[in-house]
Amino acid sequence: MGHNVAETACVLWARMLDRRRGPNPPAMLAVDPRSTPVTREADLHLAVRNGTNLALMNGLLRLLIERDRYDASYVRDHTVGFDNLCEVVDPYRPDRVAEICDVRAADVERAAELLGTSERLLSTVLQGFYQSNQATAAACVGWTSVPVPGTR
Repeated sequence: MGHNVAETACVLWARMLDRRRGPNPPAMLAVDPRSTPVTREADLHLAVRNGTNLALMNGLLRLLIERDRYDASYVRDHTVGFDNLCEVVDPYRPDRVAEICDVRAADVERAAELLGTSERLLSTVLQGFYQSNQATAAACVGWTSVPVPGTR
């Protein structure tokens, strides 16, 4: 997500390419508005509109939850606020995410399928995701309607 591994983590990138050139290559999803070596290598490139990371993540979460592509027992035993999360992400249907992020709804669904069916996942993020000048505000937007227990 917004991480050009090819330029910022060249050893990791070399290992990723080795793995992709070998037997049983893993799928690669890239989320980045730019064209980079990573996005050109990816099986699926979501070139999201700048500032729409939160909408995409909410949409992916919605699809993973809807399709039961998460470890329900782990969530039940080790997290709090899952019901609130479900409420927050519910409006983020693929068509809405597509409109917000300027990507195809089918690609949002394909990305969720890649994530939800993978046996293992390597996820990398960098400044493009969490160090923009509005990152904190963008990350908080989706949570403003969720009441925090014990507060008013």
